[in-house]
Amino acid sequence: MITKSNSGASTKRSPGYKILTVAVSAMLTVSASITVFAAADKINVVVTDGENSVSIRSNTKDPYSIVTQAGFELDGNETLDLEGFDADNGGTIAVNSVKLIKVNENGNISFYRDVMQPGEEIGNAEQNSSFDFFNDVRYFLKHAFTVTAVYDGKTKQVTTCGGTVGDIIDSLNIKIGEDDILFPSPDTSLTSKTKIVVKRVTYSERKETKAIPFETTVVTDQTLGMDEKIVVNEGKNGKKELSYLDKSVDGVVVLSTLTATETISEPVTRVERVSARHSNELSSYKNSSATISELETPSKIKFNKDGSPVGYKQLIVGKATAYSGGGLTATGKNVKPGYIAVDPKMIPYGSEVYVVSRDGAYIYGYCIAEDTGGFVKMGNTTIDLYMHDEDMCNDWGNRPVNIYVF
Repeated sequence: MITKSNSGASTKRSPGYKILTVAVSAMLTVSASITVFAAADKINVVVTDGENSVSIRSNTKDPYSIVTQAGFELDGNETLDLEGFDADNGGTIAVNSVKLIKVNENGNISFYRDVMQPGEEIGNAEQNSSFDFFNDVRYFLKHAFTVTAVYDGKTKQVTTCGGTVGDIIDSLNIKIGEDDILFPSPDTSLTSKTKIVVKRVTYSERKETKAIPFETTVVTDQTLGMDEKIVVNEGKNGKKELSYLDKSVDGVVVLSTLTATETISEPVTRVERVSARHSNELSSYKNSSATISELETPSKIKFNKDGSPVGYKQLIVGKATAYSGGGLTATGKNVKPGYIAVDPKMIPYGSEVYVVSRDGAYIYGYCIAEDTGGFVKMGNTTIDLYMHDEDMCNDWGNRPVNIYVF
């Protein structure tokens, strides 16, 4: 053990003076020196601890081995100043011993590590009545403070007098993995505001099965009726397996990377045959027996060979416009193709009529007078026909028609 040396004159404190440990720690620094002289095969060494000197001849060039051979026990807190030392030619080695000490309220001294947890004592200093803390030791005071360490679901308060983040990590025996996140960096100096956070980063593989949507092929069939559709082949989804690499921070997935895709089964295409004629397109009705009206023609209405009705009470030759947009008729019914607007003075509400364009290209068909409108005052329109949408109405325009009233 290196003996502590007198550090020069210091002010003598009264026996009743006490140093409170709650806020203060002291740094004990002891210096010694070793003088080394070169010999032919060995080195002549004089080790001085400030009070005693030891002379040896050493055949080693390692300064720490020289100190040990001289009978000095090193406990790991010493540093060697090798500025004046040459392993081949001799010289001077300065030995500095440093320990943190804690001065209790009763005057006892306890040694502490450079980084320590609250109340963690390494050992009590040797009590000696002849030991004068204030005159026999060179010392300076350092304020202790607390830093916070958060790791593995724990939060710990660590009391220290200084050092780095790495020192705290070592003192708590926290193992930092290659992918783990440590903030601040290990070489960051500690302050009273330091908060150390360790985040565990893990990687895991997972697989996920997903459907491959089938496609649909639509074939237009001129032979099908209005809006008719036939499914030739039902579609079927395929299946694929996706492989991911998930990155988790403290158990929470923060990034998923797709690493592979494997098709388990191919999708089957859906095939449909659809009519070339659509009820919301006026051209679909041209020169066709299909009627725009959605009302079913009663069996009492008969037709001759050219398709014109027979047995009607009145034939009105006039013009018809078209409208759309939804809502209710004047008689309170929901509008739809087949309910038409009339001048009730000419064609009373509830009248059954059959409407065909004068040129025979379009058959509006069987309908009932259920509505009226502003066209009555215009004077150039006889009836207003309800249709699926505005485009159909525009295509119809104001067309000459035959109105068969039953």
